[in-house]
Amino acid sequence: MAAYAKLINQHDFELLTSLIDDDATFWFSSGSYHGMETVRAAFERTWQRLSNERYWLEDVRWIAKADTAASCIYSFHWQAVIEGQLAQGSGR
Repeated sequence: MAAYAKLINQHDFELLTSLIDDDATFWFSSGSYHGMETVRAAFERTWQRLSNERYWLEDVRWIAKADTAASCIYSFHWQAVIEGQLAQGSGR
């Protein structure tokens, strides 16, 4: 998660592919996205819309860990410029 949190702010999805399973599901405010290509498209649309976006994680808590899978919950925060205005948000 530390690598993900660091690399996501470079806004280059190729840097994230080794950290995301081909079968991953991501939840965005615009919907849920399953599979690498739909997840990629969601990230890239977000980065295009949010100028100078900065994203960070807090309170990462691992709820399951095993050799083949892991799951965690965390709070996320973002800050960006949208249509010339500073905007920010957060979620879990």
